[in-house]
Amino acid sequence: MRLNPIILFVLIGLADIALYITRPFGDNFYILADLLPVINSSLFFLFAFLAYKPYGYKNIQGKSLFFMFLGALSWFLAETAWFLYELNGIMSPKISLADFFWLLGYPFFIIGIFNLFKISKSKITTTKIVFSSIITLFVTIFTLILIEFSSKSITLVEEILILSYVFLDSSLLLKTFIVVSNISKSEFFKSWSIILLSFSLILIADIIYYNIIEIYETGEWIDLLWILSYLSLAYGFYHHLKTTKKIIKS
Repeated sequence: MRLNPIILFVLIGLADIALYITRPFGDNFYILADLLPVINSSLFFLFAFLAYKPYGYKNIQGKSLFFMFLGALSWFLAETAWFLYELNGIMSPKISLADFFWLLGYPFFIIGIFNLFKISKSKITTTKIVFSSIITLFVTIFTLILIEFSSKSITLVEEILILSYVFLDSSLLLKTFIVVSNISKSEFFKSWSIILLSFSLILIADIIYYNIIEIYETGEWIDLLWILSYLSLAYGFYHHLKTTKKIIKS
């Protein structure tokens, strides 16, 4: 009997949670905790590629998915770099190779989202730009205030890096929200809604992380937000692929 893919995604998520509850390998659990994001982000970039493949780089939909795939690949490389730092006991620099790949992913995602504007035939009005900018700045300033109150020993470089992530998270989330709100009648509305939810989890995880950064250790419960967000992104692109196949058959 063939296993329903949705059930498989749920089982993977439950397995991730179970591992954090049972915490196998004792003091060496951090190795598994670093490996899980690599595994889940690999599913993300795999399904992003599979979603792109039926279109190729021939139309706007294909171009959008191509850049989303590049962003997913970049984040997978970031998680892999971080895993290798931890596995080899290397002290990560203030701005690491992992940070480079994480930050590199955002422009790819944003380009992909801008292509969706064309698909949705939605005009990028001044009102939308102003609204998006105000909310993004608000979230970034709010995070800055929390950092100032909760963190005493963060360097200027670390603070700039932190705010860059939050600013880019917020910008990506709001641009995705605007697009999703304009494709409510599209067959891909559910797929992009799942992706929107995933980006929301990443923003929440990043804000929490940057306010516990001084006491954070690999294997904290907050890691599950990143791990499950990758899995959710993978499911979003799986759903996109499934929807594409239905459209092709009809």
